[in-house]
Amino acid sequence: MKSSLNLRRPDPCRAGAARVALVVLCAGANAACQDSGGGAKGSTTLWSPAGYEQIPLGIPRDLDPDPNRIEVVIESRPAQIALRAGGPEITMWTYDGLIPGPLIRAKRGDKLTVRFRNSLPDSSTIHWHGVRVPNPMDGSHVTQAHVSPGGEFVYAFDLVDAGTFWYHPHHQSNKQVGFGLYGPLVVDARDEPPGLGSPAIIVLSDVTLDASGKLAPYDEGGIEAGKRGREGSIVLVNGRTRPTVTVPINSRQRWLLVNASRNRFFRIALQGHALTRIGGDGGFLEQPLADLPDLMLGPGERGDVVFIPTGTPGARILVSLLPYDRGNGSGDAMADAVALMDLSLAPPSDSNAVPPALPAQLRSIERLAPTLDSPVDELAIGETPTGFVVNGQAFNGDMRLPAKVGELRVFDLINHTIYDHPFHLHGFFFQVLAPNTFTP
Repeated sequence: MKSSLNLRRPDPCRAGAARVALVVLCAGANAACQDSGGGAKGSTTLWSPAGYEQIPLGIPRDLDPDPNRIEVVIESRPAQIALRAGGPEITMWTYDGLIPGPLIRAKRGDKLTVRFRNSLPDSSTIHWHGVRVPNPMDGSHVTQAHVSPGGEFVYAFDLVDAGTFWYHPHHQSNKQVGFGLYGPLVVDARDEPPGLGSPAIIVLSDVTLDASGKLAPYDEGGIEAGKRGREGSIVLVNGRTRPTVTVPINSRQRWLLVNASRNRFFRIALQGHALTRIGGDGGFLEQPLADLPDLMLGPGERGDVVFIPTGTPGARILVSLLPYDRGNGSGDAMADAVALMDLSLAPPSDSNAVPPALPAQLRSIERLAPTLDSPVDELAIGETPTGFVVNGQAFNGDMRLPAKVGELRVFDLINHTIYDHPFHLHGFFFQVLAPNTFTP
């Protein structure tokens, strides 16, 4: 039976709220609230920037000679993976035998074709997280049937936005992402601001191991764990535990970061160094945000940051995951900082070189301008003893938000739960008009 979401007009004074605006660009797009080192085989090769050899990423072979078209084959399959150099191998679910899956890289305006082969014992799909795609290419159950074991599906779409994205299953997401199915997708701008430098691409995640060090069986963990989410027992950086990378002193480092965990919030800090954020989920910011003591990435979130390492050759900089309480009963038992990775300082490549200043303006973003006639609706996330509700309704698999193509929609997002809860739209970008509190 078809159903529609019961939309309400907003209460003007509400804590834990945000007002966002979006323009409906295509018909029938769907929305969702939270999506929620191994060896390469076949046509996948390994790549890393100089100094980052401990955390390489796979690069799939491009089958299309056209420079504006990318065609790759991605296979989901079990594989033996070592989470640390020289460590024991465990069986995980992978794309092309890699954790994380291969880096798909293109330029804004390119056409991407991915021939997906499912060699898992379960059905699966690929969702292109944060990418504006046609509905049939989204990978969610609303728009695509699951790809059965042994089956194939061809994803093809134009890359209309530059930015850092990622891909993962949208079928049994908690289980399959937790078993290792995730990979980065980077779409470079054709007119990137000068002086930023070539980035290292870093995928953060976690995994749950049992007492023997093997991948733990998937366990929903009951109603409460299902609501607050499950965090893995160890954290990974490009599929490795606490790797070391080598960086020259006084050289600008640029990191494209992806939080590919199911539920963990990554609050990242560099010992003795501030960060400058230049981008996020929607690509470049308008201006750099300098002197940040740490960077917070919610599940599925991406960040583009730069920093300049200082110190003496041979010294190390610790990159830490700081504690973060995302809500009462969140189950995050991490009371102390956890070491994510180490930076080993190398002599400067040119002792007289000074990194150029960052551009004061990275891009211009056109502001959405709601009027008094713009529809404003409330989406309130709540919880009951048996699960989450939206505007008092339990999710039934076919809840719809009516909208018209070209219409500017404004939503007041209210979080009535005791947990921080990311909000993620499939097929759209949106602008935050007023975080936390607002006045209509």
